[in-house]
Amino acid sequence: MGARWLKLDVGILRDVKIMKIRRMENGDTMFACWIGLMCHAMEHGSDVVEIADGVPADVSDVALICDVDESDAARALEVFEHLKMIEFDESGAIRITKLSAHQSIDQYNKKREQAAERQRRRRAKSVVEKPEPVSAQRKPAKAKNEESTIPHSECIEVEKAWDAAYMKESKGEKYVRDKRTLFRDRELLSPLIKAHGVDTVKKRIAAYFDQPAKYNLRTVPKFCERYNGIPATAPPPSDYSDWDDFDTGGDKCTA
Repeated sequence: MGARWLKLDVGILRDVKIMKIRRMENGDTMFACWIGLMCHAMEHGSDVVEIADGVPADVSDVALICDVDESDAARALEVFEHLKMIEFDESGAIRITKLSAHQSIDQYNKKREQAAERQRRRRAKSVVEKPEPVSAQRKPAKAKNEESTIPHSECIEVEKAWDAAYMKESKGEKYVRDKRTLFRDRELLSPLIKAHGVDTVKKRIAAYFDQPAKYNLRTVPKFCERYNGIPATAPPPSDYSDWDDFDTGGDKCTA
């Protein structure tokens, strides 16, 4: 398939040959035939007017292509040939002169072939071998599943201690958790529970809520961040202006 467009000079109506044709009897019909012939040739990507590959169009075909009477088509071809706008080769095929140069048919066909070749290469790259069927063997668990590394029951006990202290301080307001923050908090509490035990962590929670909320945000991540600076049994210090000195050096919990 050829182009879906036709380059047309904006000064075509001022072209001497076109002006001469349009002044003839049925000149506008012949002008329409000229445009129709060029459109048909560009559609098939060739300067030869054919109705199929290797099958040149005759007068009756031109009349059908341009939707005009056969007598008008014959007269138009006669005028076009006289004005050197078309020529007939040895086989009788109609060739539009200078169409390739004006419409860049060769360049267009080259680009079309290059595009087709790129498409073939892309399709070749996209063809991949089908992966082998997955073995029916059970996949090895990641260290018995990541959640199993967190002491579930111990975390719940510590969470209850945290919630009780939070509700007591906030006069009945519950500590809000969603699924994301629940697993985040447990990942932070897990190493503390494993390293120090449930009772010690619960005592640190109680001590943490004894510290002023102004310097100690009531969140599990902040509690874990300051865990090592929280006294387990000693009363809270009287001056909290330098409380940030107890930071453990980052967002991660130190066990």
